[in-house]
This record gives sequence, structure tokens and C-alpha cells, in this order.
Amino acid sequence: EAVKLEIRCPQIVNGIGLEPDPDWSFKSLLLELDSLEKKLNLSSSVSLPFAKTKSREIYGEKGTKRSSNAFVMRVSDEEFEDSEGENEKVRDRGLVKAARFNCNEFYFSSSDDDSDDQPCLDVQTYLMNEVGLVESALYELTHEHQLGVKEEIRSTISALETDLMNESEKSSSAHTKVEKYREARREVERKFDVQYQRRVAEGLDNHLTAVQRDHELKSQIEERKIRSDAAHEEAKRREKALQEERLRQEKAKAEAEVSLSNP
Repeated sequence: EAVKLEIRCPQIVNGIGLEPDPDWSFKSLLLELDSLEKKLNLSSSVSLPFAKTKSREIYGEKGTKRSSNAFVMRVSDEEFEDSEGENEKVRDRGLVKAARFNCNEFYFSSSDDDSDDQPCLDVQTYLMNEVGLVESALYELTHEHQLGVKEEIRSTISALETDLMNESEKSSSAHTKVEKYREARREVERKFDVQYQRRVAEGLDNHLTAVQRDHELKSQIEERKIRSDAAHEEAKRREKALQEERLRQEKAKAEAEVSLSNP
């Protein structure tokens, strides 16, 4: 995301225009200031109090020489925790703090005396204003970035919770359907079992009935056969008795005839 920085000072100083889109490190800013000082010294008939022959050096409060490189930015970012009970507290503490540039401990050393005139103060005020603008812009960018990240995390968590609820509902619905299917299968199997047992009982009853009928039929046949044999034996006995009676009568008749013929 591009940020446009506007310098709070005149756009043109002694015929020299300001950079419309500044994108400098602190070192390049010092080099540019040295170049501006040389140009102003050449264009002005009166030498300015902050004119110098060597580049600026940065010192701390205790006189320790510091690097002229760009500012070192330190960002502290606390890990975002997804806790339901401390959501708001973590959201408040989870903001990334913007980098702070403390320029009060720096001062510019030159070959001139420390009692610079108003132009030097204007340059220092200008630098402080620039640092304030950069700091504000960095803080605003960092804050917006953190808000965007948190909103994205909230959206992701909300989407995950929604997906989890949907999956839970689908799982519960599928479990209910499975239980209903199992109950229906048990009922169908119970009906099939009852029908099977009924058919088995009917088949057994039919078999027993057929066996009993066959036994009765065989008994009747045997009884008829016995009666027939008895009748046949009785007939043979009667016929034999008749033959014996006939033979006896013929014998008696023959004896009678013999006795008549022999007086």
C-alpha cells in the first residue's frame, strides 16, 4: 500500500525545489543536506553559519559515535492466541507497536561552533518533522496491517467454526440416518424371521400330516390283506370240509351197495 508523505515546509527554497516523492535513508538524507548546503553557500553572498567542509557525523548523548546508516526499526509482535475467555484482552495486547525514532539523543557535529543560527534550527526542525511524519506513517501502516491481519484471522476462525458446525450437523444427520437404517433393517429381518419360522412350522406340520396319512393308508392295506387272507383260508377250509363230506358220503354209499349185493 503506497503512502504519500507531504513535507510541511515550503516547496521551493532559494530556487531549489524539494523532492516530490522522497524515499531516502538517513544516510542519503545527510548527503542531500550536505549537497544543499554547498549549493546554498555558492548561491548566497553571505556564508551561512552551518557551512562545513566535512560530512556530518552522528553522536549520542555521551559523545559516542553512531552509524550514519538508516534508522534501525524494531517491531514487537505478540503471538495471537485464540482463547475464548481472553479474546478481547489478547486483541488489545496483540497490536504491533510501530517503530519509535528517538531523535532527542542525536545532534549534528560540524566544524563550526555549536551556536548555529536560525537556518540550522530550521533544518533540525525540518528533520524532526520528517521523522515525525515517517513515524506516524509507519505507525499508521503497522496499525492498519495489524487490523487487517486480525480481521483476516477472525474471518478465518469464523469460517473454520462455521465449517466445523456444518460438518458436525452433517455428521449428526448421517448418524441419525444410519440409526434409522439399522432400525429399519432390524424390523425387516424380524419380519423375515417370523415368516421363515411360520413357513418352517407349516412345512413340518404338512410333513407330519403326510406321514400320518401314509401310515393310516398302510394300516388299512394291511388290515384288508389280513381280512382277505382270512376269508381265503376260510373258503379253503369249507371246500375241504365239503370234499371230505362228499368222500364220506360216497364211501358210505359204496358200502351200502356192497352190503345189499351180498345178502
